[in-house]
Amino acid sequence: MRACSNSMAPRIWKNMRPTAVEVSMPASCPRLRPRRRPHPASAAARLVSTCTLQSVQPLCSGGLMRFGILGPLEVVDGGGARVTVGGPQQQALLAVLLLHANRVVSTDRLIEHLWPDQAPAAARELLQGCVARLRRVLSADGGRQPVVTRTPGYVLEARPGELDRDRFEQLTAAAHALAGDDSIGALEERSALLTEALGLWRGPVLDGISLDARRVEALHLEERRLAALEERVEVDLRLGRHTDIVGELRSCVRLHPLRERFWALLMIALARAGRQGDALAAFRRLRENLVDQLGVEPSASLQELHQQILSGGEASTVASGIAAQITWAPAVGGSVESLADPAWPSRRTVGGGNGRSRPGSRAQAGRGHARRGGPTRPAEQLVRFTAVNGRRVAWSAVGSGPVLAAGGWFCGHLELDWRNPDFRRYVTALAEHFTVVRYDRPGSGLSDRDALPGTDLDDEIAVLAAVVDDVAGTSGRVALLGGSSGGCVAAGYAAMFPDRVERLVLYGSYANGAEITEHLARESLLSIVGTHAGVGSRLLADIFVPDGRTDERDEFAAFMRASSTPAIAETSLRMVYGYDVRDRLGGVRAPTHVLHRREDRAIPFALGQDMASRIPGASFMALDGKDHLPWRGDSATVVQAVLCFLGDDDQALRPPGDG
Repeated sequence: MRACSNSMAPRIWKNMRPTAVEVSMPASCPRLRPRRRPHPASAAARLVSTCTLQSVQPLCSGGLMRFGILGPLEVVDGGGARVTVGGPQQQALLAVLLLHANRVVSTDRLIEHLWPDQAPAAARELLQGCVARLRRVLSADGGRQPVVTRTPGYVLEARPGELDRDRFEQLTAAAHALAGDDSIGALEERSALLTEALGLWRGPVLDGISLDARRVEALHLEERRLAALEERVEVDLRLGRHTDIVGELRSCVRLHPLRERFWALLMIALARAGRQGDALAAFRRLRENLVDQLGVEPSASLQELHQQILSGGEASTVASGIAAQITWAPAVGGSVESLADPAWPSRRTVGGGNGRSRPGSRAQAGRGHARRGGPTRPAEQLVRFTAVNGRRVAWSAVGSGPVLAAGGWFCGHLELDWRNPDFRRYVTALAEHFTVVRYDRPGSGLSDRDALPGTDLDDEIAVLAAVVDDVAGTSGRVALLGGSSGGCVAAGYAAMFPDRVERLVLYGSYANGAEITEHLARESLLSIVGTHAGVGSRLLADIFVPDGRTDERDEFAAFMRASSTPAIAETSLRMVYGYDVRDRLGGVRAPTHVLHRREDRAIPFALGQDMASRIPGASFMALDGKDHLPWRGDSATVVQAVLCFLGDDDQALRPPGDG
C-alpha cells in the first residue's frame, strides 16, 4: 500500500517567488499562553456500554473452530473444548489476526501492533516465536491450522460461521432483508434473527486486551450492536410487545442517556401501555439532560412524538426516523433553516484598525453565549445547523471570546473528530482564547449527507459565509484559520469580504491545486477513492498520516469512510485539486500569516511559500515535520504560532534576526 501511494503521489515543484516575510517562532508568547488542561479522556475508555447482553449462541458445529471477539477473546476447538491461548502477547497477536480475519497482516504491521512504542531489535524473531506458540495451542487437538504464513506476513483463515463477528453481520443482514415486509410472520422472524445476533455479544469487544488496534473496530461494532438492539425493540413494538420491553428500555436510556432513539422507543412503549404520564416524564428527563449538559433541545422528531402523546393521540410505532444520536437542535430560538442563537452577539474588534493597520485591542473574555445554549468552557462543543442554498450545514463552536472560524477540510465529521484526543487537545488550546468555529462541508459529517458539495470555490465560500453570518452576524469581524484546501476557501472569503476579516492564518495550503501532484497520479487516486472505499481511505491515510502507527492510520481511514460516501469523497477531492486562488490572493487585505511544514506529504512545502508570496505583506513560517494535519506531530508549535499572530504579539511578526 505504501509503495502504491508513494508512486501515485509525485510532486511538481515550481519556481516560487519568495517575497513573503519569513518569520521564526518566538521563544515565548506571554500574552496568549494557554492554560494547562488535563488530557481529555479517550473515547476508547468509554467504548462499550451494554444494555442486555445475552448468552452466547452456538456459532458452528461439525468440527469447526469457534472464535469470539464480541466480548473477551474466546477460542473453542473443533471438539467443543475451550482453548487457552497463552499470555498477553499471544492474545494480542490472535486479536489482531482475528480483527483482520482472512486478510494478510504484514510482519511490519504485526510488530507495530505488538510493540507500539518501540520495537526491540529482535522483534522479528520474537514475533516468529509468538506465532509458533499460537499455532501450537490452536492445533493442539490435531485439527487444522488456521494461522497460515502468506507473504508478506500471516493470515488467520476463518471459515464461514467460525467468527462471531461474521455471524452477527449475517444475522443482522438477514433481518434487514425483511424490513419491507410488515406481516406478522416476517416481523416475528426479524425479531428472532436480531435476538440471535444480539445474543452473540458477551461484553465489550476483545474485553481485557490492551490493544490500540481494537478501538476503531470496537466503535464500529458497538454502534452496529446498538442499532440492532434499536431495530429489534422497534420490531417488538410492532408486534404489540410494548409491556415486555419497558424495563429493557429503561436500562438502555440509563446507559445511553443521549441516544434519542432509545428515549423515543421508551416513550412509545409507555404510551401504548396506557402510561402516558410516564411517557411525558421520560421526555422531560431527556430534555433536562440535553439542556443542562449540552444546551440543546430534543430533535424535532422527538418533540413531535411528545406532542402526539400530550394531545392524547396514538404514539407512532415507528421511531426509525429519529436519529440514534442527538440531532442537535438549539436550546433557545432558531429554526431548521437558521439555528444561530439570536442571543449570541457578534464578536467585534474593540477599537480601530482598517486595511493593513494594526487592529485594536480585543475583548479577550468575549461575551460568550448569553444563555446556557452555548459553551462557556473550551472542553464543550455546541453543534448547530444553518442552511446554504437548500443544503443543511452543521457547524460547531468551542470556547468563548473573539471568533476564530476555521475553513473546512475536504472531508470531516464534527462529532467523530471531536472524539480524537489529539484533535480535541489542539482545538481546546485555541479555544482557551477564542470561540473556535468549525463546520462540515455539505455531503460530509453531520451536514446534509444527501447533498453534493459545491461545484466550485464560490460555492464553498458561500458555505463559510453562511456560518460566519450565523456566528458573528452580518457585519461582525472574525479571524480565519484555513487549513489545507480550507485555506483556499478562507483566502477566497478574505478577498471577497475584506471588511469581515480581522486576521487570516493559512496552514498547509496552496494557491493552485493543479500543482499538488501530476495529472496521472491525481486521476488514479481519484478513481480509487471513488470506487474502493477501503483502499482509497487507506491511501489517504498514508498521505495524511505518514508517520502514524498502523492503528492510527487505520483510525484515520475509518474516519474518512464514516465522514462521507466514496462518491462524495471523490467529488470533494476533485474540487480540492481544482481550486485556483492565484488571481484572488492579491485582494486579501487582512494581515496574513502562512504556516507550512517542510516535509508535508500532502501539500508540497513550496506551494505554501508560493501562496504566501502572492498575498500582499504576508508573513511565512516554516515548521519542521511531515504531518499534514496540524494536530499531529508538534501541534504545540502550530498552536503557539497561531495564537501569537492572532494575539498581535510583535515577536510573532518579527523576521529572523530582526532585533
